[in-house]
Amino acid sequence: MEDPKEVILITSDSEESFVVHEELLESNLLYLNKVRPIHDLSDSDDSRKCIESQFKQRLKVKHVLSDSEDSDQDSHRFTECLSKKTKIKAKTSRKVENGDILLLKEQKRRKKEEEKKKKLERQAALKQQKQLKPGECIKHMNIILDSSLLSFSFGTDLISSLQNFNCMYQLETQDVPLCIKWIRHLPDTDPVEESQILLVWQWEEFIESVSKHSLCEDIRLIQQKLPGKIITLVIFSIDGYFNFLKNKRKKMTNKGEKKELQSNIKIVTRGEMELALTELQIIINCNHRLVNTSQELSLLIYQFTKSISEIPFKKQKQKLNENLEWFAAGDSRDCVRIDKDGNGLLRLWQQQLCQFNLATFDTAQAIASFYSSPQSLIKAYDECLSQKDAELLLQNIPVRRCQGPLSSARRIGPELSKKIYKFFNNTDGNCPLSNN
Repeated sequence: MEDPKEVILITSDSEESFVVHEELLESNLLYLNKVRPIHDLSDSDDSRKCIESQFKQRLKVKHVLSDSEDSDQDSHRFTECLSKKTKIKAKTSRKVENGDILLLKEQKRRKKEEEKKKKLERQAALKQQKQLKPGECIKHMNIILDSSLLSFSFGTDLISSLQNFNCMYQLETQDVPLCIKWIRHLPDTDPVEESQILLVWQWEEFIESVSKHSLCEDIRLIQQKLPGKIITLVIFSIDGYFNFLKNKRKKMTNKGEKKELQSNIKIVTRGEMELALTELQIIINCNHRLVNTSQELSLLIYQFTKSISEIPFKKQKQKLNENLEWFAAGDSRDCVRIDKDGNGLLRLWQQQLCQFNLATFDTAQAIASFYSSPQSLIKAYDECLSQKDAELLLQNIPVRRCQGPLSSARRIGPELSKKIYKFFNNTDGNCPLSNN
């Protein structure tokens, strides 16, 4: 029989040691069961029990270690999962932050573009408004002259006069001879042809048309060729025609010369001419102008050019005045100029007081001597103890009518005092200042 192997018990905290210890315990138990029968093991029950207890204890320790390992693994997995979620959240938050930053940048860019666009629009509006102002708008007008006008005696003088007026002009052959029209050239816009047209006739053509009683029909045919245009007939040197007739009549000595005169030149009196022009204006709606020299014709063209150039500005101003409840143009009389140092404010305050009915300039001076501005008067109203005291605040202010020994004095009176109080304190704009 083999000698029993010595049972060795080793304690260790390491996992490898527990494995070795378990193997040794198992080998010892197998050895005891194999070498010694069960009935022979009575002597060594204590050792057997000791080995079994240690074996069971080791098994428990193994289970505890395995459970701790599982819990460690679970904790490790949970930590890994948590760290992954944290990383995902951090990554997502970074994406959100990056998206917010990009969104803010896009919003700033759009806002900057909108501000830049509005600024450009304001500049364009100001530039366009400046181009429409009087004195500036005439620079954008181009006068289109019919080339046949140069064949008349006034042609050369007309061109030189337009150059002296600094007017832009252009010579063109037009559909209707002897016409003058205007084209407006504004930056960044297409040229616009104006509706006004001047039709220049020599007195020979005009007298021929009047003598045949066909003036209205001749102008109507021209209007049909120029639809939508407003024609003004300009008659050149009509006084020359009547002077010519007058001189010829003085030189006539017999009836033969008179007949010769009548055969060569049509005879039209001033009355007949004026009647024909009146019919032209009423029936055909065509105005006329009579000029006698090239300077008068040049000045007329310049006046038309200036007036046509100011049409948009005047229409805009008229549209603005139509929205007002009073005639704004009438309020421009007796204006008071105020400089940057405030000089003229007292005079303006006196002018405002003069707008009250029966309030003379002496009355306004008297009130302004006590209350130098509307603000000081309103402050005095606020300091009054009652409304009645406020209404009668100005009634005892003396008004001197003139200077010197003949001067006289009177008081403002309660009526005007109440009107001024009601004007500065009433909140109803439709309330009348006087009960009468």
